[in-house]
Amino acid sequence: MKIENQKPVPVATKEQQRPPHGSFYFAAEAGNRLRLSTGTGKDLIFSVPEFDYRPLEARWINPKLLYVDVSFDPHNGAYWIYDVEAQKVVVNELENDGQDAWSQCHSKQNQNLTHEGKQ
Repeated sequence: MKIENQKPVPVATKEQQRPPHGSFYFAAEAGNRLRLSTGTGKDLIFSVPEFDYRPLEARWINPKLLYVDVSFDPHNGAYWIYDVEAQKVVVNELENDGQDAWSQCHSKQNQNLTHEGKQ
């Protein structure tokens, strides 16, 4: 994930996603960009340029932690947890839905059943 500093830009209230009892907010921009207002005289722009054709999703965990994720394909993606007060990524993980592991186990199980049936 790429994070850039930019000059603050007002965002319409209906586009703002604020946490409960928080002063920060984020809003989606064109492509897979999110604008995060930190209230410090600068906005942060989150993006994943390598996957700019995939939407970047975000939601508040609490008033200072923002969960951001992107799906690379139907089975794989990545997520980040960003601490707005500290202005740093505190978690950065790849994720998958287990499809590959399930396929491997399922094919091994079928091979064992076929092998046992021939004995």
